Amino acid sequence: KRGQTARFFSFLRSRSLIGYSATVALTPSPEVPCLQQVVSQLTNRRVTLVVGHEGDGLTQGVLDACDFRARIPMTAGVDSLNVATAAALAFYERARLAP
Repeated sequence: KRGQTARFFSFLRSRSLIGYSATVALTPSPEVPCLQQVVSQLTNRRVTLVVGHEGDGLTQGVLDACDFRARIPMTAGVDSLNVATAAALAFYERARLAP
């Protein structure tokens, strides 16, 4: 697991070398802006979307390493989504708002 984490942080540090200029972490935190708001600010930038484990989510270190945090708005009483569903929604929203 440590090797995977080290490789991930290495990627985050080097992403600009391959043309990615922003990293967005998905989190259910109600304190962060919704995904549409964040993605709409980044329409002309190549974006890396980061999603976490369904049970544990993203670590604080990963959240801190990302440029932006965003949440997917959910109906009252729903506190999380399956990680594949969350990723699909994020990719859709990004594609929908792309120029």
